[in-house]
Amino acid sequence: MEGIVLKRISYLESSLILTVITKDDYYSLIVKGAKKKNSNKLSISEPLSLIDFNFLGTKSLKTLIDGEVLNHFTKIKNDLDRLTISNILLEYSILVKELNAKIENIYYLLKNSLQDLETQENPEDV
Repeated sequence: MEGIVLKRISYLESSLILTVITKDDYYSLIVKGAKKKNSNKLSISEPLSLIDFNFLGTKSLKTLIDGEVLNHFTKIKNDLDRLTISNILLEYSILVKELNAKIENIYYLLKNSLQDLETQENPEDV
């Protein structure tokens, strides 16, 4: 399943909890062992990353099994203006969840905006 990591919080000693938006829904995912020294799950747990992931569970907090980063959005993360704009977009995507907006529209608006921010020469053109 493809999604964008909106935020992460520490959980217990070595785990993280992610908030991920997909075209279908928002997911809270626990990533067990993500903070361990040699964890291969840390890179997919970084906010502002487009990931492909698999999970288990039917409750509100699901367990991330595996995944891969499809786009790190490195250009955004290395430019303060781009990063500021993208953080506003991520926060907006979290806030509109309460408004019962159509999730698919929010997801594609966020994804396309981040891809434009990543590729445009001037972030103000986005």
